[in-house]
Amino acid sequence: MSEYKSNKTSNGIIASYSAADTGLTALELLITIYLYKYYIEIVGLKVFLAGLAIGLAVIWDSISDPIMGYISDRTEHSMGKRRVYILYGGFLLALSFPFLFLLPTLETQLSKFLYLFFMYVIVNTCSTIISVPHTIMASEFRGVEKTKVFGIKLAFINLGFLLGTILPGIYLKIADQSSYLTYAALSISAILIITSLVTLAGTKQVEGVKLEKAKTKFSFQFLKDRPFVLIFVAFFIASFARAINSNTALFYYQSSLGLSQEEVIFYVLATFILVITISIPVWVYIGSRYNKKWPAFWAIFALGLGGSIAYPMFEKQSLVGPTIAAVAGGFLVASIILFDSALTDYVNAKKDKSLHGVYFGIWKMGTKVSRALGFVLTSVMLSYIEFKEGVKVQSPQTAEGLRYIFGPTVGSFFILATLVFILIPNQLFDSKHNSKRNTN
Repeated sequence: MSEYKSNKTSNGIIASYSAADTGLTALELLITIYLYKYYIEIVGLKVFLAGLAIGLAVIWDSISDPIMGYISDRTEHSMGKRRVYILYGGFLLALSFPFLFLLPTLETQLSKFLYLFFMYVIVNTCSTIISVPHTIMASEFRGVEKTKVFGIKLAFINLGFLLGTILPGIYLKIADQSSYLTYAALSISAILIITSLVTLAGTKQVEGVKLEKAKTKFSFQFLKDRPFVLIFVAFFIASFARAINSNTALFYYQSSLGLSQEEVIFYVLATFILVITISIPVWVYIGSRYNKKWPAFWAIFALGLGGSIAYPMFEKQSLVGPTIAAVAGGFLVASIILFDSALTDYVNAKKDKSLHGVYFGIWKMGTKVSRALGFVLTSVMLSYIEFKEGVKVQSPQTAEGLRYIFGPTVGSFFILATLVFILIPNQLFDSKHNSKRNTN
């Protein structure tokens, strides 16, 4: 039975589908940038224990991704085998998320560690229920170039980035340090419910029929799929770099450059998100007209090399360098749509459609394992440079160490990712070839 009533997916359907990304991204951004810092500076959890708790929770999250993909491939439901999980997962995630930043009174390091670990496991599990089926849906859209899909999708993602960036800054002005993230989390949960319902309603005609369950059993054939393995490894390394970057960003800007949290939020991060949004049409055009490999390669390479050189050199208490880096980095980071659309085209072109969930579950698992390892390595490096918990002003040696973690360490992993990237077959990034395969 065909999963779709139409051979073409309209822009309205794609926009409705992408709405859920706004809530999911805002939630993910709050966790990525603030969770680690919150438990170290506000809760008082030791650096290593905070990294270990988050890392272990993300490892569980990564394991659950292919399981969820496998389950959604085999689901029979009148709402559709993907859409039903957007409903349940969206509400469960919205209900559980605020508790990450609504910490009860805990005295010991062990109790704080266990609370963070178990609460983050719950949040991650709820996130998997909605995000894995939602991701797979994009690969199953028909009659549309995937770069266009991910261009529209990235626009909604950037709206989520903007909300996740601005809301903490707004609440920081009207609440104290211990509660402003709680208010931001509650607001984002409300946004998540609204955007999930928009996606659910807008994709009704896409997956509104009862589907047959996939009959193919889970296998590890993807390990023999060389193009998939190569793009997986490259993205794994790049995600590892992004994890370290996100974990140390506020520490770097505040401790090494002496900027206030408000300056970082409203000038650096807001500029970064705005430039990404403006840059999307450029990368969509490139992806639809040319082979995507080399533009993506040079964008990632420039991101790694530029960050390695620039971040250790920025002057203290100056917004000039960070703002320029936000503009350049925002433009280069937007090239990620070439990566995502190429992988989606490749998986979608496979004859066996029953393993879409497995492929995308493995993909999401890899990115989350890389994040977990990023948290662990960040904790080790922060401990090595003697970062002090609950202290606003770090020693000069620690501040200098943050410069080199945020700069050359992160940059070297981006450059390493490009070395793997070179090995990926050019055909995987050929927009015209992928379009022809998907319309046949």
